[in-house]
Amino acid sequence: MNNDQTLSHTTGRVSFKELQQIIKMGLVQGNLIPAFAGAWLAIVMTNHSFLSSIPQILLMLVGSTLIMGGACALNNYYDQVIDRIMPSKQSRPTVNDRISDRNLLMLSFGMMLIGEACLFLLNIPSGVLGLIGIVGYVSYYSIWSKRHTTWNTVVGSFPGAVPPLIGWVAIDGSLSLPAVALFLVVFCWQPIHFYALAI
Repeated sequence: MNNDQTLSHTTGRVSFKELQQIIKMGLVQGNLIPAFAGAWLAIVMTNHSFLSSIPQILLMLVGSTLIMGGACALNNYYDQVIDRIMPSKQSRPTVNDRISDRNLLMLSFGMMLIGEACLFLLNIPSGVLGLIGIVGYVSYYSIWSKRHTTWNTVVGSFPGAVPPLIGWVAIDGSLSLPAVALFLVVFCWQPIHFYALAI
């Protein structure tokens, strides 16, 4: 380990760019789009005022960002062993010891707790859906399916399609047929998208 790595490891500091890698900011941003779409459709289809809904939208986006980033950080913690043997993952702070396991777990659970608090402040359905997304991504996708089945992309598409539901219930307070239809659209799109990238 070189001096720079030793210094970073002992001080526990990571750069903003490295933090973005840890929480997979690209993935988070991609999921915020359908979350906002769910909120927008709820506003339009249930005759809510956009201006009066802005506080709910912002709180929903903040909460969603935090729970997704926290879940992705926990995914990086769990995947360290397999990431270390993948050439494409060598720059990850979790692989090259730029962040300790303790700090990584504190970051992950801290983000998820604050994010869930934001969603429960909106309403109970938003918070419950956030928990479903976390459990689905961390347990069923990261821990189980990635190591046990070739259907892992399909399994991961379930929690990946939760953001538009959170967006919808943040405005409407309950699920309805249009929200379920939006969930199905996002769910069906993900395997096609990721399999194309894999090929």
